[in-house]
Amino acid sequence: MQLSGGQSTPGVDDPLIGDLAVRRELLAPDTLCADVDEIFRGDDGLRSVVVGSGAGAHLVTRSHFHESLTGPQGYGFALYGNKPIATLPRRPALLVAAETPCEWVTRQVVVDDEVLVQYADGYGTVAVATLLLHLWS
Repeated sequence: MQLSGGQSTPGVDDPLIGDLAVRRELLAPDTLCADVDEIFRGDDGLRSVVVGSGAGAHLVTRSHFHESLTGPQGYGFALYGNKPIATLPRRPALLVAAETPCEWVTRQVVVDDEVLVQYADGYGTVAVATLLLHLWS
């Protein structure tokens, strides 16, 4: 996944995306889909998880995860439940550096629910709704 980021220098009124992101633990790519399902069931407010290793990470949103597990004929959980999360089809997500100005990020978001934020020492996520509310308030 390509890391994106604005080139402009943030001003006083231009917050950085890293200030809004919620840091997330990386789930190992070999984490079973059934275990990820339990993680989502255990936290109704959790909108996404970050899957990866030292080489990189990708975002798995709750909605994409459940769409994949239900499948067009309803067999998704039977197919994927005991398989690693890395076997699910990936949807591209916007990945930005923590130092990226929020305004720049809003111009890049097209259909994503969440933005994946990369810090020097890990990852975080920001709901697009949170980003927009922060900029408009």
